[in-house]
Amino acid sequence: MASLFETNEILEVYYQTSDGQQFYKEHHAQTHAKTLDIKKVTKHTRAEYLASKNKVKKSQKSEKTETVSPSENKGEKSGKSKKPETVPTPENKEK
Repeated sequence: MASLFETNEILEVYYQTSDGQQFYKEHHAQTHAKTLDIKKVTKHTRAEYLASKNKVKKSQKSEKTETVSPSENKGEKSGKSKKPETVPTPENKEK
């Protein structure tokens, strides 16, 4: 489910009930939660959303494939040219 912050640039906070419904006002979320088996209401703030989004971006950058040139390969005989090796990452490991 997409975050309301993605579609509403001025929104600073919203509330979500255990069934995934999203509300702008806490009392609306609380009222709806009373009708559910799990009555939990979670408050989501833009600051938390941006912080978690930045963490995802940083982890994606660190997981990118790195290329090692032949001259950096240890134990390789000199004079032979070899294609750069791809260092395994979680993304390309299964391929």
